Amino acid sequence: MTTLAKIESPRLIVDDFTENDFPFLMDIFAAMKKVGQSWYNVDADKPATVQNFLDQALDNKNAAQRETFRMAVRKKPDNGQHNEANELIGYVSLCEIFKHGNGLPDTGILITPDYQRGRYGREARLGLMMMAFSMGLEAIYCDIELQNHASQSNVRGMGYQQLTHADGSPRTYSIQTLKGTKSVYRFGLKHDDFWNTIPGLVSDHVTKCGWDPRLSNDFNAAVQGAQTTRPKAITMDIAKAFGPFSVSVHDSAPTHAP
Repeated sequence: MTTLAKIESPRLIVDDFTENDFPFLMDIFAAMKKVGQSWYNVDADKPATVQNFLDQALDNKNAAQRETFRMAVRKKPDNGQHNEANELIGYVSLCEIFKHGNGLPDTGILITPDYQRGRYGREARLGLMMMAFSMGLEAIYCDIELQNHASQSNVRGMGYQQLTHADGSPRTYSIQTLKGTKSVYRFGLKHDDFWNTIPGLVSDHVTKCGWDPRLSNDFNAAVQGAQTTRPKAITMDIAKAFGPFSVSVHDSAPTHAP
């Protein structure tokens, strides 16, 4: 049994990786390295680390009980049609969904440098947030490096709250990377806070992307329905449409060659 997941918006398809994605991942990590960006335990000069990254994503997809979703962000052609020309431009993750506390479940977003200023990361994160809370998660978190002020500002603007000490000063946490230990800030978003703020976030995104404003109304109606049918436990069987976004997670029996 395989648990498949998919998020769709007017510009993006977020779905599971395939083995054919390796060369495109190499291009993404090479582009990041060229502009001085890095991603935890991946180094474009060490193809084995990129292969390991992809293998982990494929293993997660095929796990008997899927608890981590590492998914590809694919840009649709400008005509908005989903076809073989979808371009791999990044990655999202929703990790350890059955654990609570200590920064879990954790979320991550990576977008190749060429598309980092086009609101694609924000669009992918919006879809990931919808998926997480439609599944019944109570809270999600993300860790961001201390110097990454742009990402910190981005998640704050999407409703995440920074974890702090009792005196209000920010907490720092340590993570392991290929280059050693790095310090990060941690941000969290609770279920109820998300559903209270998401209509405004989507309306803003619809406006700035130049989409049909009626999509905001469709989304708001779907949000009201989602709030009244909130899952009482984590579910792996969802299919919901939220105006310009749709999310689905479902089990699929593996196919076997004859």
